[in-house]
Amino acid sequence: MAAHVDETRPQPVIDAAKVAGAVSGVVVAVGGVLLLLGYATAEDVQGWSVALGGVVTAGMTAVSVILPIIKGQAAAEVVTPLSAPQDNDGTPLVPEPDPYEMRG
Repeated sequence: MAAHVDETRPQPVIDAAKVAGAVSGVVVAVGGVLLLLGYATAEDVQGWSVALGGVVTAGMTAVSVILPIIKGQAAAEVVTPLSAPQDNDGTPLVPEPDPYEMRG
């Protein structure tokens, strides 16, 4: 039974596999033409396909690691911190407790 995939969420691993597959397909198609024209051998085309697919997958993996870090840093600039929440004017959202009131 296949797991449900939420289409609204980013799928970096699946996207990387799609791009790598597309690049490999293009290389095989172009390589097939070069093979028919006698400019390349089947082993050459297969090697190019595997190499470029690996390079694209590695690049997409790097992007999928770096992008959440960049987005997280951008979000941290606009999120109210839990330690000292303030509004846009700098007014505390939670009043500071009076230490004398807490003694009971």
